[in-house]
Amino acid sequence: MSVYYVVARDIAPKIAALQVAESQMKSANSKLQKAKEELQVKADQVAAMRFEFDAAMAEKQNIEDEADRTRRRLETADALILGLSDERQRWTTQISEFVGELTRLIGDILFCASFLTYCGSFTQRNSG
Repeated sequence: MSVYYVVARDIAPKIAALQVAESQMKSANSKLQKAKEELQVKADQVAAMRFEFDAAMAEKQNIEDEADRTRRRLETADALILGLSDERQRWTTQISEFVGELTRLIGDILFCASFLTYCGSFTQRNSG
């Protein structure tokens, strides 16, 4: 019995300390579980935000690409307009030349017809 008393006297505070430590461990584990759940929620929110960010960045890139294509089209159109403005001068000159040729066309045709009439369509031997 005296052995039981000595053992109980030494073990009783250790059992009490074990119970306190177990209750602290349960409390710490419940806090850990809550922290893990909050971490998972935050990780899900980060993943959703990252998805939104990636979508926004892709849309931004598409808009920038479209802006670049539009800028290149405008530059090409400006070059074309500039080239055509130079051509306008040439076309204007050609129009005035064509008008002159048109007024001379009737005289040229009359001249050709009279030359053909003078030369005749047959040789001397065939015409007789």
